Amino acid sequence: MVQETQMITFKQYLEENRKATALAALAITGAAMAAPPKPEATQAMVDYIKRKEGFRPVAEPDKDAKGNPTVVGYGTTNIYPDTKKPIKVGEKITPEKAEEYIKTSLSTMTPQLEKIPGWDDMDAGKQAALMSFGYNLGPGFYGAENFETITSKLKNKQWDEVPSALNLYNKSGGKVLGGLVTRRAIVTGK
Repeated sequence: MVQETQMITFKQYLEENRKATALAALAITGAAMAAPPKPEATQAMVDYIKRKEGFRPVAEPDKDAKGNPTVVGYGTTNIYPDTKKPIKVGEKITPEKAEEYIKTSLSTMTPQLEKIPGWDDMDAGKQAALMSFGYNLGPGFYGAENFETITSKLKNKQWDEVPSALNLYNKSGGKVLGGLVTRRAIVTGK
């Protein structure tokens, strides 16, 4: 007796996998709630930063940023996070080393972010948005000069107002940067 096998179309296969991926994402988000970022959340941030920053194999001045900091890899600026040595124009990097620098930066900034009131109450999405913000502007933004609006919203756990506050920080040297507008819109969903 010949056993019938069910053939599915490519479209059906993609749909089934999309559902499985969505369920896995929900499970990860649920597991990450009320806790510091999980490895899965950190990897999601690494992937996001890689997409947003793009890869620069050779260090060069970042002409879009105030002061033209030297940038290499996936947005690593001024100093290498592992050696603390200055990045020099013309130095080369591999994609693997550049990803390692993202992970190092995220792991070193997370303790500062965990000091934000309500960090443990935030879901993974909120934490990820603040990780992205900290990666871009430095993790010490909470309570710092010129960050009064975002500090106030976080201090008072006004979660619904945080995306609007994040969107205020889209300039470098007083000039609105399209890349920052896009980055804020993606992480805040607005």
